[in-house]
Amino acid sequence: MQDTTMISPSAMLDIIERIENTLWEKFDTRKYQNVKRYIARWLIVYDDIYDTYQGQNFEIITQTDSDNIHLAKTLDSMDDNLLFRIAVDLNIEVPGLVYSVAEIKYVLSQRYEDVARTFEKAHEKIYSEPATAIIMANSALERIIKRICSDSTIDSCNSKDTLYKLISHILKQFKFFPDKNMNANIKKIGSGLLNVAQAIEYIRSNNTEAHGTEDEIISDPLYAMLVVNSVATIGLFLLNYYEKNYQQQMVSLDDEIPF
Repeated sequence: MQDTTMISPSAMLDIIERIENTLWEKFDTRKYQNVKRYIARWLIVYDDIYDTYQGQNFEIITQTDSDNIHLAKTLDSMDDNLLFRIAVDLNIEVPGLVYSVAEIKYVLSQRYEDVARTFEKAHEKIYSEPATAIIMANSALERIIKRICSDSTIDSCNSKDTLYKLISHILKQFKFFPDKNMNANIKKIGSGLLNVAQAIEYIRSNNTEAHGTEDEIISDPLYAMLVVNSVATIGLFLLNYYEKNYQQQMVSLDDEIPF
């Protein structure tokens, strides 16, 4: 994996502390044993063709007076990329993953469980499989739009359309599609969403395993991070706009029925 160390030592120490606290809180019983078992799952031992010990990606350090894991020292022996992956696995926010990621994960888990699973996979694979994360994020945004368009008060979309056409469709339904008679600032929002959707679709189609050639496959987690963040921001906007302007109106109409 490429080096993605781009944050300060103090920020890394904060991530390590949050990982440590989360792990101790994760298990109700046999804490030391279960934390050690979890950490051991991340251990990789490198051997050569003669099966001779060559090293490992980190060291599990135990306390001086027992076989219990010394978690802080063990985490300190890991490189930043591995710590990022563990943080993502434990749903700990790290620099570069904006707060909208956490918010959309909550919204989706409450009301759109099928889409939540797709977005969760994208989130988890940012550092381990960047190209796959992009594919999953693109799919999650497509599914968000299709779910919104399944509402009978909104014109249905073509289920075979890809992201750009789906974004164009939903923006027309929400009256955000760029038009010469539109308010200039609203027009910019619509244009921006279209441009981002087009870029995400292009990256998904040309720079991932979906269709891209091997030398074009994205391997830098920063690109996956950008796409996942973009999907979270756009998806959250579309969901909030839909629920505010369509679902709340339906609730108000139901309240007016006298029987």
